[in-house]
Amino acid sequence: MIDPMRKASLALLLAGGCVVHERVPVYTAPQAPPPTAAPPPQYAPPPPQDPPPPPAQTPGPPSAVEQRQAVKTASDYARAKGLSVERYKANLDHYGNWRVDLRSDHGADRAKVLVDGRTGRVLRAKLQPSDDWGD
Repeated sequence: MIDPMRKASLALLLAGGCVVHERVPVYTAPQAPPPTAAPPPQYAPPPPQDPPPPPAQTPGPPSAVEQRQAVKTASDYARAKGLSVERYKANLDHYGNWRVDLRSDHGADRAKVLVDGRTGRVLRAKLQPSDDWGD
């Protein structure tokens, strides 16, 4: 024979259809995450710095040859080529070479001579004797 409890359960099951038993979870409070060692460092740009000062203006490399030596070398070169020169203008360029401009008293003969500032040698010369002027 069937137990009366089982009969009641079977009668309910057949009368009500299908019964599903569901387990209700027990509510638990949310837990905080475990503490970390240290927060990651935030990026911070470096503090602004003043721009470096501009480089000092230097007149050019030092010349081992003085101006009077360069003028003498240039005038000797021009005279050896047959020019008559008495006046001059000499400038030291930024490479350390002397640019010597020579002229005669009457402007008939002209010479532009580039003298090496370290060795005193003539690097280049442009000579214009009075014959080229058509005088």
